[in-house]
Amino acid sequence: MIRSGTGFYIYYNAYNVATNKLYAGDVDNHTLKLVSDGILTDPLNSPEEIAAGSYRIFIEALENIGVKSFCLGGISSTQDIVIVPRLVITDLLLPGSSFVAYYTAWNNALNLPKTGDTGNHTITISNDSVSGAATNAPSEISAVSLPGISKITLTDAEGTGRSITVLGSSSTDDTNIISTEYILIDIDYPAEANVKEGIDYAEGTLTGTLESGLLLPLEVVDITEEIETVIIDD
Repeated sequence: MIRSGTGFYIYYNAYNVATNKLYAGDVDNHTLKLVSDGILTDPLNSPEEIAAGSYRIFIEALENIGVKSFCLGGISSTQDIVIVPRLVITDLLLPGSSFVAYYTAWNNALNLPKTGDTGNHTITISNDSVSGAATNAPSEISAVSLPGISKITLTDAEGTGRSITVLGSSSTDDTNIISTEYILIDIDYPAEANVKEGIDYAEGTLTGTLESGLLLPLEVVDITEEIETVIIDD
């Protein structure tokens, strides 16, 4: 989980379905898409390779304004290379709120993402071990730009709980639904009593001086489920 309004990296892998191994040296062939609360966009930055078959892209703070959930995916122009999608949520996604979730359909026979199949999906939402049929129908985002990836809007009731899983099945032979899980937490930012003249946490700007020992949230630049703090001393 990351803080809304901050920049951050998303890390992803390129996978060779012919050899079942990560694929290195392919970054120039990647066309990535960023889905923000269900809306398909082009990321502002280009990806870079950081290790053999592992890549990352920096999401600017202005791309992270008012968004609850992201999905990063894409395609490679190299044959047999699949971009493994990554999901990110922000601190705006609180338990009991509606949000857009994502999942992938996979063709086991071809070992590739399955496109054009969303109408055959039966989706179940599980929140804190209470499961039920999804209220809303899923839809494919883009068979060309994000093959196999679908989105579905969860209701407030379906978004209740700490652990929310989107899972299901397809009536199409040799097609599986790859489930996704979302872990939600409440975040309490420091109270105004900890500042002399005030810090605007919503805007992330300093308007005064800090008290000794003040705890501030540390910007999370990698995708973790923990909120770190840093102590500022005199």
